[in-house]
Amino acid sequence: MNYISQLPLAIHMTRAIRQELPSARICLGGTEISDVVKQLRNPRDIWKLFPDADHLVVGEGETALVQLLEQIDSPPSQVRGAGIMSRSLLAGKPPVIYEDLATSQVP
Repeated sequence: MNYISQLPLAIHMTRAIRQELPSARICLGGTEISDVVKQLRNPRDIWKLFPDADHLVVGEGETALVQLLEQIDSPPSQVRGAGIMSRSLLAGKPPVIYEDLATSQVP
C-alpha cells in the first residue's frame, strides 16, 4: 500500500483472503505501512488495523521479500528479517530500512 486511500481496500482484501484461504500467509507492505508504523506509540496496535495479516514489511521490500520467500516453509512465528514485522513478535518497532536500490541485487 502506497497511499492511505488504499488502506480500506487492503483491510477488506486481507479479510476476504483469510476467510477463503485460512492457512494462507498474508504479508503487506508499502510506504503507507511504513508511515503508520513510524507514528505508532505501541507497535502492537498495528495488528488492530491489520488483524488478518501475518507479516508487515516496513521500509524497502526488496530484501524483505526475498527473506520472506526463503522462509515460506517456516511457521509464521519463526520468520525473521530486515524490516519484517510478525504478529508473533510483538516487542518493539522494527527499524524502517531504506536500501540503496541503485546498488541492490535484483530479487
